[in-house]
Amino acid sequence: MKAICRGYSYACFNNNENWNKNPLTAQTLKEANSKEEADLWFISSGLREDVFIPNNLLEKMAWAILTRPYLDLLIQPLYIRIETGLPEITEYLPDEFIDKTIETGFIAAFVRKPKNNFGEICLITSKERSNPTYANAHNPSSLSISPEDIIRKALKNKLRTAALTRPVFEAKHKFKLPEKKSLGIGEIKNLIKDKVRTSLSPEIRMHLKNLIHIIKPENPYNIYPAAEPDIAVKKSWESGMDDISIEVRPADTGERIPVLMVMHWLEVSGAERFAIELIRHLPKDKFAVYLITDVASDNPWEHLVKDHAEEIFHLPDFLERNLFKSFYVHFLESRKIKLVHINHAPEFYRSLAHIRRFNTKVKIMDSLYIIELPPIPGGYPDYSARFAEPFIDMHHVACVQIKDFLSQRWHVPESKMTLIYLNVDVDEFDPSKIQAGSMRQKYDIPDSACIVAFLGRFVEQKRPMVFVEAVDSILKKLPTDQQSKNDICFIMAGSGYLDEKVKERIKKLGLEDTIKLTGNISELKSFYRDIDLLVMPSANEGVALVTFESMAMETPLVFADVGAQSELLPAELLVPDCKDEKKLADRFAQKCLPLILSPDKRAETGKELRRHILDHHTDQMTYSDFERLYDQLCYNEN
Repeated sequence: MKAICRGYSYACFNNNENWNKNPLTAQTLKEANSKEEADLWFISSGLREDVFIPNNLLEKMAWAILTRPYLDLLIQPLYIRIETGLPEITEYLPDEFIDKTIETGFIAAFVRKPKNNFGEICLITSKERSNPTYANAHNPSSLSISPEDIIRKALKNKLRTAALTRPVFEAKHKFKLPEKKSLGIGEIKNLIKDKVRTSLSPEIRMHLKNLIHIIKPENPYNIYPAAEPDIAVKKSWESGMDDISIEVRPADTGERIPVLMVMHWLEVSGAERFAIELIRHLPKDKFAVYLITDVASDNPWEHLVKDHAEEIFHLPDFLERNLFKSFYVHFLESRKIKLVHINHAPEFYRSLAHIRRFNTKVKIMDSLYIIELPPIPGGYPDYSARFAEPFIDMHHVACVQIKDFLSQRWHVPESKMTLIYLNVDVDEFDPSKIQAGSMRQKYDIPDSACIVAFLGRFVEQKRPMVFVEAVDSILKKLPTDQQSKNDICFIMAGSGYLDEKVKERIKKLGLEDTIKLTGNISELKSFYRDIDLLVMPSANEGVALVTFESMAMETPLVFADVGAQSELLPAELLVPDCKDEKKLADRFAQKCLPLILSPDKRAETGKELRRHILDHHTDQMTYSDFERLYDQLCYNEN
């Protein structure tokens, strides 16, 4: 497939003099001193001053239609979010949808076709372009028929038409498509995908994907056409790869270093949280940071980073998966990227061989946080070293454990690893700045009570059942006169696919009135400020962010001695791991009891933990280390 959009570049315009400070309200393509005809045209209707149009929307649409040769017309609704189970790209466009789209505004892209195919839609030819009537033919106001008519005629002529049913920016209105009497195979598959995404945990979803790949292994060459029988006797050959060229002229970044951060999504997770904070803290006068995600998601955390990135692309929103690698090559070249930072981006890892074929100069590093348990044993550290090592210039490791793993298991040289802890913002997580008592008041907990808490997802990795068993063990070991709600209270903050099993275990042990289930906690600083002891029986961690935060807040914590927790916590706060839940719970009870019984010991332990953070693990140390690492990679030409 070869699809070229030549001779055109971006032109963004806005009547507001302060357009640099405000979202762009409209955009188009303008001729870029080229005599060649364009294969792609854009029309727009209903643009409004208060609507945010991403500065890369046309580029996304160009890829969306040019990489789908079966389409003639692509419609991007501007003001509506389609709440539907239909595929993101669909040829089913009911009248109700079109009416609402035209009423609320859209941008459409179409590939230029012969006049008899498009009817009146493609009146514009290279000769007619010199005619004053068509001098600004790419501008919708210059078309001989209205953009609305173009959409209606396209449907009337039964052209292969698609709509991006998941807009790439925040919606202004909501509109639900009418239910169809029967669903196609593609629609059924999409409904199943949506159900899986919303009802299953990330761990289970990953496990299912791995099972699918085991049953039907992914063929990395399945996007290439089969070799012709007479290939050996030919004198010339057509390209066996996707040959896509879309020329754009993005905003000039000046002297700043163009850096690309690649992530799987912008959802709730420690790795994503850190990557977002890194983007927000990198000096804007030095680095121009771009962001790409490559796993389908609603990306609820995008608002945290959109003002700190030059551009954001969510590839599954507009591009077929087998073309991600081609887009990466295009993006690295068009933005003149000097450094790529991989942050748990599976599709970028899979594309590395293709990327390196066309770009040998860009520096590539990845961040590795945790060695995973089954069903994905080893996780990204093992995958990166096993499959991607020849293409990576530097591994950022978040703990010594991962550094040892890469060195011992995969013989990664010391020179290709940099240890940088994720650390914590000690000004934000400062107990002296957080008013005490808000959580106690919310959950009616007496000031005199010692709060022992669990914080985390209710999933196998975090072992919430062990905490429930530990509560039972603690109560049995506590003096009888200290078991009232005025003396001790237990809280479990979080949720997950083990919700019901946790409740069943609590009921079985008769702890319904003893353990408070709060669900997910949005204000963590107040949580840390009010609890007296944090208990974390995780089956596996790297160095958990909760450990840094709890220490900074002077909140004592007792953690299972797993992963890299021993790199941060002293031995007296670590519990030797054990497969037997009841035995492990009893170990936690024995370790927690002295801290529960002694407020002075808790206070002293908390102050020591914060002192250690202030001396060795502030977030400014992290950001400074990353800035130096970026400089080292970008300016080292070897």
